Amino acid sequence: MHTQSRCCSHVGMRRIATVFRCLTIMLFGFAALAASPSGNAATLSVNTIDDVVANDGLCSLREAITAVNKAAPSGNLNGECAAGDGNNDENRPACRHV
Repeated sequence: MHTQSRCCSHVGMRRIATVFRCLTIMLFGFAALAASPSGNAATLSVNTIDDVVANDGLCSLREAITAVNKAAPSGNLNGECAAGDGNNDENRPACRHV
């Protein structure tokens, strides 16, 4: 009976050690994610669903992608896509597919 008690406590210690190792790994993983740079991405707001490239005061998805790739604005009017820096997010308007 004394042997069985010692055996069970040994198994319990292994489980505690395994849980401790897992928690330690998770803690370091979360710390690494929190410390990673998030970047300063600019946001390009796509404000038309029309597929046009024109200096019309609107920013189409095609113009936003070109502005990011060329790091140049899509036009000089208000509402056009701003110059991208290669590290941008595009906001796309909600579209309804028919």
